Amino acid sequence: MSQSNTAVITEDELKKILRGISIPSPPQLLADLQMELMMPAPELSVIAKMINEDVGLAGGVIKILRTPFYGLNEEEDLSVTQAVLMLGMNSVLNIVNSLCLRAEICNEKLSKEMAVFLNRFWDGASDVAVAAATIAKVTGRVPPDRAYLMGLFSNAGIALMAQRYENYPEVIKEAYLCNEKRIVDTENKYYKTNHAVLGYYIAKSWHLPKLITEVIGKHHSCAELFSATNVKESNQLDLLAILKLAEHFSGAYKIVSQQEVDCEWEQIGEDVLLYLKMTASDYDDLKDDLEDLGLGEQSYAM
Repeated sequence: MSQSNTAVITEDELKKILRGISIPSPPQLLADLQMELMMPAPELSVIAKMINEDVGLAGGVIKILRTPFYGLNEEEDLSVTQAVLMLGMNSVLNIVNSLCLRAEICNEKLSKEMAVFLNRFWDGASDVAVAAATIAKVTGRVPPDRAYLMGLFSNAGIALMAQRYENYPEVIKEAYLCNEKRIVDTENKYYKTNHAVLGYYIAKSWHLPKLITEVIGKHHSCAELFSATNVKESNQLDLLAILKLAEHFSGAYKIVSQQEVDCEWEQIGEDVLLYLKMTASDYDDLKDDLEDLGLGEQSYAM
């Protein structure tokens, strides 16, 4: 989805695209944190104080910091202030984004089956974000913080679709069989919209960088971009390649669709690795690194 496609869209057209789905807005806390980060000399104590004012959020931040990706000792007594000092404000802001996004896209009136589906989905989204940040750090192509945000928001539209349509888990399972040209084509067939479009509007509503927003909008429409005869490197393709590799390594296709095979990766994987100049040895090393963080296809039981 390019900017040129969205610049002329009317309100009525947008309503048709969303088909009664409400795009969540970011909470005021995030806006306040971002304003502080934009100050000439942002104060760590102010940021920590904002987070600490929400006890649930502060606890969630500490819980995430004790995961293997951040490597903080579970035995160690840790405060939000210490976390900001140790990891930097951007990393902590990403964690807050993660927790707030999940809280804002949450419907308490869900069936037990849908609640299980969405809980698994959000756990998987966090894994994709961590995998994307790790791959970004290894490849050096994009800042890890930016890759994390992209991974976190990339499939957020799935949560909205699942809450809007009872049969969505079955439809997305069918979509990941890749019987259509693109995964989103199956969704379009049933609903006249898809999770990539919704993800685009969520990212836009949350004021994510334009580059990330556009990548999210087209992340299931990228096969031709990587298969072109003369692929020219770009920031957009860097992000797309990292996202596709992160989704594959983290087993996102299993948690989203319960499929045994990553059909989309089978279509584009070779071209993505060629674009990233990643050898078989590089691939295996990266896979081992991610498995050490508890990520990978083996993490999800079918």
